[in-house]
Amino acid sequence: MQNTVPSYFGLKIYTDTQKSAISTIQQNIETKTPTFIACLNVYKMSYAFRMPGFSKILSKANMLITDGVSVLLTARLLGCPVKERITGVQLFCDLLEVAHQHRYRIFFLGSQEAVLQKVLDKIRAEYPNLIVAGYQNGFFEDEAAIADRIRESNSDILFVAMGSPKQELFMEQYADRLGVPIRMGVGGSFDVFSGLTPRAPLLSQKLGLEWLYRCVVEPKKYLRRYSQTIPIFLYEFTKHYLSFGRSRRSTS
Repeated sequence: MQNTVPSYFGLKIYTDTQKSAISTIQQNIETKTPTFIACLNVYKMSYAFRMPGFSKILSKANMLITDGVSVLLTARLLGCPVKERITGVQLFCDLLEVAHQHRYRIFFLGSQEAVLQKVLDKIRAEYPNLIVAGYQNGFFEDEAAIADRIRESNSDILFVAMGSPKQELFMEQYADRLGVPIRMGVGGSFDVFSGLTPRAPLLSQKLGLEWLYRCVVEPKKYLRRYSQTIPIFLYEFTKHYLSFGRSRRSTS
């Protein structure tokens, strides 16, 4: 995958625009090129710092997009020439439009059954040319059987909304068995797309303040999450940045 640099805590993040990302994804669908897409934010980085195995999985992503504004800003501080932020939910929505235009086949995996059904209802109403090749909520025990179902569906895109690190672990463990060109973890995108979880106002999105909006809307859930993950991220970044600065000075 082009437009990546191996300099964000050892991860190769995607540095080009969303338009270029969509073009690359469409090309990979047409050529049946296996592509693992992951969205990087503070929450996932906190897992990567604590779980070397998860960091290794992220390092295998063909397209690791800067979903979080904190990741975007710190990546630039570390010298990564990231052109723009690409959010997972927006890329998910844009790929639905691409699938609608080209009649791509999609398998939807994850979330609660009620949420999943709302997603499917909205897709059938707004994207009639998109082919729903299969779907399954996130509550199942036989992962291998689900992987076989996905392969048999002959899908072009697999969206997995099971939360991190579960969704990435599933896509990596069954990568060879799934037989899908595009594998993308979309986290809570099903909830947002279905309308059950309101998306942050446009101004908040542009300013990168969705996290603050979420804390206001769902304080019990997100205040706890961010209070646990942000300190870890800030500590690890500061340590890495100071080391990065010393390394640059020694080579200049």
